[in-house]
Order: sequence, then C-alpha cells, then structure tokens
Amino acid sequence: MKNTKKIKVTVCPQAPYSDGGDSVSVKNMRPDVARGCLSPVGTFQQSATINGVPLLVMDKPGGNCIFSYNDHRLWVSYGAGSLAVADVGSCPLAAMADGDTAVFMISGRAPLRLKYISTNEGIPEWRDISASGTLPEVGFVCKEKHTLSAATDPFLLDGDYVHWNGPLSDKDKDVVTRSFTSVYEHIADQAGRRGLFTQPVMIWWRMLDEKGRVVHKSLPVLLSPSGVQGMDRVEAVVEQQGGRFKKVRPVLLKVDAFLPAVKITRPSSMAWTVEVLITPPVETVMMEKGEASFIFNGSTAVEASLLIGLPQVMDCRRMAGLMLDRLEAVSQVALRIPASEATAEPVIIPHVGIKGVKAVQNKLMSAVGKPVSKESGLIMECSVPHSFSAGAVALAGDMALWGNVSPVHCMPNGVASLATETDSAAAWAGAVCAEISDGEVLGDTSSGLNNAPVALSALIAYPLASCEAV
Repeated sequence: MKNTKKIKVTVCPQAPYSDGGDSVSVKNMRPDVARGCLSPVGTFQQSATINGVPLLVMDKPGGNCIFSYNDHRLWVSYGAGSLAVADVGSCPLAAMADGDTAVFMISGRAPLRLKYISTNEGIPEWRDISASGTLPEVGFVCKEKHTLSAATDPFLLDGDYVHWNGPLSDKDKDVVTRSFTSVYEHIADQAGRRGLFTQPVMIWWRMLDEKGRVVHKSLPVLLSPSGVQGMDRVEAVVEQQGGRFKKVRPVLLKVDAFLPAVKITRPSSMAWTVEVLITPPVETVMMEKGEASFIFNGSTAVEASLLIGLPQVMDCRRMAGLMLDRLEAVSQVALRIPASEATAEPVIIPHVGIKGVKAVQNKLMSAVGKPVSKESGLIMECSVPHSFSAGAVALAGDMALWGNVSPVHCMPNGVASLATETDSAAAWAGAVCAEISDGEVLGDTSSGLNNAPVALSALIAYPLASCEAV
C-alpha cells in the first residue's frame, strides 16, 4: 500500500452548491487497480462556468444545464457558455426538476416553468410554458338569434265571475297555469331540439397541457341576447258569455332563442387544448307544481283583461349564484379545440346533456340543492385559476412537497373575454378590477383597434370568497 497514490477529487453535487471554491465535475473516470488510483477514460470535459447564484442542475444531452440567478435574470450555463432564459425580477426561492421541465418559485408570482426542447450545436433550448404566459384570448358570443312562438288553446273558466275583481278559483288557477306553462315548455323543447337555448347559460373554458392536466380555468360568462325569458306578464282577454266573464281567448307566447358560439382571437403559444364547458340554462320558470300569479286588469261590458305571470322557481340572480358555487358540478364539456384549430371565427357550441326543459330543470334543481364542498381557504386560494409561490421544496418519490406556501391570486377576466357582443370596426379600451378584503387590488387593462365590446356578460365574478367588489 505504500506505493498507493492519493488523488484529491472534488465531485460536483446536484444541489445545492457550496459557496466556496470552484466545483469540478468528474466524468469518464474508473478505478485503476494496478496503479491504485482513478484513471481517465477518453477526454476530460470542462464544467460550465456558473453565472451568479446556482439554483438547479439538470442533465441533458451535451452535458449538465446549470440554472443560476444574476442581475434579475435566470441563466442556464452549459459546456460552452451561458445564456439568459427569463427575466425574473428577484432570485427564485426554490427550484425543482419535473421531467424535462424546470420549475422555479418566485416571490409574489406564479411558478416559472421552463421546458427543455432540444440541444442544437451544443446550445440547449428552453421554452417558457408557464400558464400565465401562454393563455389564449377566448370569447363567447350569440351567433344566431331566433324568435319562437306558440299559442295557447282557448278555454272556459269554471268560476262564476259576474264582476271582474277576482280572485280566480283554485280550479281556474290550475287550468290557466297548466295552459301557459305547457305552451312555454313546448317552445323551450322545440328550441332544444334545434340546438338553441331559450334562457341564459354560463359558459367557461379551461386549458389542458399535452398531458391532459388543467393549467388554467376561466371565469364563467353569462350569455343571453334577451335576458331571462318568462319573467314578463302576458295579457289574456276573457270574453263575456251569458253575463259572466267566461271564455279565455288564445294567447301567443313568444320566446327568444339563440346559438352560443366561441371564438379564439389570440391562440395560445403552446400546442395545448381549450375545453369549452357549458351549464344547463338558468331556467327559472317552474315546470311542475307551480302556480301562476294573476292581476285583474280591468274590464268593459264585453271583455276583461287578465295579466298572467308564469310560476317561478326562484329569482334568476339567486339561481345563478347557486350554480356559480357549484360550477364544476353543473357544467359539461361541450367542445374541445386543439391549438392548431383555434379560429377567430365563431364556432357553434353544441347542446349537450339531457334534453327536455322539464328534465333539465329537475336535474339542475337537484344539483344546486346539494351542499357545496368546503375546502380550506389556503387550498382554494392556491388552486387553479389561482396559483402559489413557495420558499422550499423537497422531493419524495414522484411527489413534490412545497413549504412556506403563499397564494398568488389570478387576474380577473379581461374586458374582451367578458364581451358578449362586439363591433368589428371600433377601437376600445377598458379595465376590470377585483378588490380583495385584505386590501389587495387586482386589475386587467386591455385595449384594441377593433372588436370593441358592445355588451358585457350579465355575470362578472371573481373566484375568491374574500373578494369584496369587481
């Protein structure tokens, strides 16, 4: 053993790096038994020069890629040099490798995700795939509008109405209610068979990456060209027969219907997929067990006027609120649009799910009657569409455990995404702000030279319980 040579070798660890001294990677060496030392195999490979504070090492074709922070930028060093890959403002708090993707946590912003693409002529290419930087601009509009109509049959009242001051008998209330709700149901079902909607619907979208993971969710838009149908009273004329107000003339009911459509005016920079989700119509007309409301509206010697209000399940705003709290549960995927098929031309959103206004309403009432699942505030604030930042990370198998987590709230929907009708020739500018109870104000300012918003969604919401105003 006295002829054994001792060689001092410094091995470069994967993470973290020590602050002192130069680090040297030992590659292509093997024990030389005869000489009692490590002998090189092939030629030596020079380690990359680290540019700034080292953060993460990833082994890629051509050698290690060493990520570091310097001068408000994120750099990647490789065998032949280094290059800046992102402006980050401040030094990342934590970093980890997720397959071919490097993930960096930066204070006050969503994670920065850099995906390895390839190495050309010894230079690695990394692409920013952070969701916030790759989102398309998606809007929803009414592509077609139709007016559908049908008339009630004439019928006779059973009560003895010598003077037109009411009230109607229970039997006549039931007959009138069933007469008008059945005609409304007929019109709504006819519209559904043609793929049309007669009541407002909530539509939203989410983005899936190449592995099918949800990387973004939008807020819903409430789409309808004419507002809530069936809320206005209709007038029925009651003729006198034998000195009694007896015969109810036919009444023509009209309902506006529309085809919803989606358009992507700015595609995503990534080859990802947009899923369009739609809720059942916000149907407030009670199809079963309801009772219409009546107003005796005056009379002459030969006829009288009766104002009839269709029975309502509940106020539209309350129904929309219940649906919003259970948006995932009441929504269905209606359309999938790959990035390669994105178009600024409106694409019809098909009618999905069960058909028949009565069946749809029963299913919807069952869904909104169920309790809302309660998650902890931090989990909700860190879940898509929100994000989070973290100060530390540890890997356990295929799991990443983040520590010192703080939520990063998403921006509110921009004006363009809230527009339900646009003017293609007009310029515009607008802003949407969300005020959070802790004093945080989140704002989106946008403008354009065309497609000026003419009408906005009746529903403008923000996905946080502590939001005080939008």
